[in-house]
Amino acid sequence: MRLLNRCSDIGPSKKKKGIFAKISSYSQVKEARLDQIDKSSTVIELLRQKPSSAFEFLETVRYSHLNKLVLLLTNILELAALFMANRRGTI
Repeated sequence: MRLLNRCSDIGPSKKKKGIFAKISSYSQVKEARLDQIDKSSTVIELLRQKPSSAFEFLETVRYSHLNKLVLLLTNILELAALFMANRRGTI
């Protein structure tokens, strides 16, 4: 009778299924973590590279436009101050 019971219980037990599930879950999490590390290391390597000459040109253009904008705003403020002083009659 015991032999028949043992034969009918062929297959993994609940305990073995639980252990397999834990190992499988751990492996999936580990693979995801390694993929994330690879992606972040690739991004870090790209950020450490010397910028291209096109990027330097764009930075130069941006700062030259910024300087022109500051000069324009300064001139507008000076004109506004002159206008207000003229309205008050102090000029």
